[in-house]
Amino acid sequence: FQPHRYTRTRDLMNEFAASLATADEVVLTAIYAASEEPIPGITTETLAAVVNQSRATPVHVVPRLDQVAARVADLARAGDLVITLGAGSIGGLATALVQELERRQERA
Repeated sequence: FQPHRYTRTRDLMNEFAASLATADEVVLTAIYAASEEPIPGITTETLAAVVNQSRATPVHVVPRLDQVAARVADLARAGDLVITLGAGSIGGLATALVQELERRQERA
């Protein structure tokens, strides 16, 4: 999940946490600012802490979007459904994930 905007993350922190808490695995990446200035205390790590209050399995925080595909590939197993959510630059993650999984399959 890539949160979109600092203000939206602040305003919907608890709603995001409630929705994400039900997933088997959660990977969070940096907030997509969409030209907003950062808000002190509103970070991916803050969101992860709120989500972690409602789940037994810790959230995975991957600050750089270009590292998310590798982390998801580490977690995913055959038959898993992977859902990407967010706005902005996360749109290319599905392609990057498929390429990462194919690369790993070739090496196996």
